[in-house]
Order: sequence, then structure tokens, then C-alpha cells
Amino acid sequence: KGAAGDVITIEAHDDFRVVRIRVVITGKDGNILEEGDATQDAIDPNLWRYATTVANPRVTGSTIAATAYDRPGNEGELEKVL
Repeated sequence: KGAAGDVITIEAHDDFRVVRIRVVITGKDGNILEEGDATQDAIDPNLWRYATTVANPRVTGSTIAATAYDRPGNEGELEKVL
């Protein structure tokens, strides 16, 4: 929604268990607005949450990228353009 404090929920699965998810939010112009690690849900280990820290008044065209890392260090990424 573009407000600071909005929560982005990420569902990630892996054979070797996801141990970290890094989130990067970029504006339509390609500049990074913010980035940080998501936190794992206490009940469902496949759910991760990232709380935004910066307001984004121009949500349309922004990109949210989530990179998941598993125990052996492999990574997979998903990007979503809003």
C-alpha cells in the first residue's frame, strides 16, 4: 500500500529449508527505496514477513524482490512489479 509499517508476507519452500530471505524494494525509476531481511513466522516456517520502513507514495511500477537462501547457500529469487 506504500505506507511505512506495511507487512509483506512471503511464502518460501525448499528441500533443505529456507534460512534467510532478503527483500529489496525499488521504485519505478530503479532506485532502491529500502532493503532488509524478512523474519520467519513462529508457527509456519514457510512464511516470512517483512515490515516496510519507508513510505512509498508511488507504488505503481515499484518492484518487490525477495531472495530466499537455503541451508547449503543456494538462492532463488522472485520479483513482483506492482
